Amino acid sequence: MPLTGVDLLLTYQCTSRCHHCLYRAGSHHQDLMSEQQFHAILESLEGFPLRWIMLFGGEPLLFQNQLYKWINTITKRFPSVNRSIITNGFWAKTDEQSREVLKKLSAAGLTHLSLSYDSFHARFVNPANIQRILNELKTNDFQKVTIDSYFLFGENKQNEYNFKTKELLKQLKIPSFVALQKFNVLTVGRMVEYLQGNLDIHTFADSPCDVPYWLGSSLAQLSTIEIDSAGYVTLCPGITIGNIQQVPLHKIIASYNPDQHPIIHALTNTGIGGLIQLAQEHNVEIPTQSVSSPCHACYVLRRALIGTFPNDLAPHHLYVSD
Repeated sequence: MPLTGVDLLLTYQCTSRCHHCLYRAGSHHQDLMSEQQFHAILESLEGFPLRWIMLFGGEPLLFQNQLYKWINTITKRFPSVNRSIITNGFWAKTDEQSREVLKKLSAAGLTHLSLSYDSFHARFVNPANIQRILNELKTNDFQKVTIDSYFLFGENKQNEYNFKTKELLKQLKIPSFVALQKFNVLTVGRMVEYLQGNLDIHTFADSPCDVPYWLGSSLAQLSTIEIDSAGYVTLCPGITIGNIQQVPLHKIIASYNPDQHPIIHALTNTGIGGLIQLAQEHNVEIPTQSVSSPCHACYVLRRALIGTFPNDLAPHHLYVSD
């Protein structure tokens, strides 16, 4: 399957420190993708049948002038692809600020705007910010606008996060042209530290890898990649297939072979059981704990394996409690 989507993780810096963040983003990060790296990525992507390029973080609008410039560059080089960002809306502190940012994003060529809004994000960003953005939006600003809300174990599960998210959404006045998208939280990253009291208990089992929705059907199919500010090219967060600061992106893509990657080979051929076998083969102690999902089990096992496969499990900060 050819490469059809690229997510550029411009920064891990964020105004929020959300419980469910896969990337452990927050104000303690001070990174930003370099200009040189950004342009090298775009050059390597020429010729692929791309459908979208997404810019996110962290919070991409912490670097507004740079972001407008980069969106404009993508618009000129890839005029037929969807150009999107994900933002928590921290910048919409007044009607005027909301209007100004939306105008500049539209003028730069952004086609898709996604607003993160749920109980996780509302702990750090005033919900009034999201309403200001919705109030200032015009139907012709972007091709598509979404509100992305995340639910722990699905929206019908009863827990503190879901109760709060449903209440927040009820209070929101959403224009008819804005789509509400509901997703399940992936129980990896920072979320694993906040599951006490909310666990739907599972145990380690031989379970096939059910990849995140944005990755397509399998880790074996390189249809979507993420590239972060440090140059890591990842599939599922924390599983890297190379670093563009060491090997050019086009070579990383051309040489991708899931059977030669120990983690991806284990997951695509055997699933969770494959990671357990990998740990046993390398005398890595397997954590004995209850987990909430196969994703949670995968994350716990990968964290145990990181010392054995440091070049395949990166960036490392995704596995360190913060």
